[in-house]
Amino acid sequence: MTVAPVKRPGVVLWAKAYMGALSLMYLILILLSPLMFLSGEEEAFVTGLVFLVLGIPCLVISFVPLFLPPKPWVWVWILVLIAIGMTSMCCLPVTIPLLIFWIKPDVRRYYGNVVT
Repeated sequence: MTVAPVKRPGVVLWAKAYMGALSLMYLILILLSPLMFLSGEEEAFVTGLVFLVLGIPCLVISFVPLFLPPKPWVWVWILVLIAIGMTSMCCLPVTIPLLIFWIKPDVRRYYGNVVT
């Protein structure tokens, strides 16, 4: 018995756009950190250090799923990124609808999760 390929849901594109925006934001933080280091102020130096130390792993965590194939663990990874985005008030208008559509059975099926 052959199984027909599952059509990619539209929310997958929106999730990739969200992760791309996150990646861009973290890249900008990383690029701003040398400017903070060069300012000569102690507080700006510490802020630049925080931008760099937190920006690099966050950039990797939000950029990598853009290129991963649909697997159940990738679905969970993106779900966690959406949930983390919900901790910021400015991201709520994007993350709430994204989460609502992300947990639908067709998206889970596309990523290989068994939906009962």
